[in-house]
Amino acid sequence: MAAAKPKTFIRFIPDANDQLRLNNAHYRIEEGIKKGIFIGMELILKSAKRFDGANQLKIRTGSLRDSLEISVKKEGGNWVGFLGSDSPYAAIHEYGGVIQARFAEWLVFSTDSGVKKVSQVTIPPRPFLRPAIERNKDSVANLLKESIYSYWKGRILGVFH
Repeated sequence: MAAAKPKTFIRFIPDANDQLRLNNAHYRIEEGIKKGIFIGMELILKSAKRFDGANQLKIRTGSLRDSLEISVKKEGGNWVGFLGSDSPYAAIHEYGGVIQARFAEWLVFSTDSGVKKVSQVTIPPRPFLRPAIERNKDSVANLLKESIYSYWKGRILGVFH
């Protein structure tokens, strides 16, 4: 039986500067995640504002487009990006639905063929947020990776700290 070969180990002890960088690395990574999600949400926001699909909203006044906003918040230990609108008709356009007369007997509105009176109207879905997310999910994933890497390396937008 052959004798076991001795193992050689080298012990690496980071210097004080390396220790500080390692101890603060998780803060930089978390900032990279937060910034990456924000940049990704900005990309999705720009895409949603274009309304560039066959089944998408037509821009009349621009108030829905102008009401779109993004935010990034921490929920349950995770960073989450939000894109939405406080416009009262954003959801009906995104998901579709039925609008019924509630405060009067009829809904009254003008069309090219004249004034219409109906008890309800069905709005087809004209999604503009979900398609924007779908169109950009790969780009957002890449932006997130780049942002985390950048912060991990101690850089923001190519500038060393």
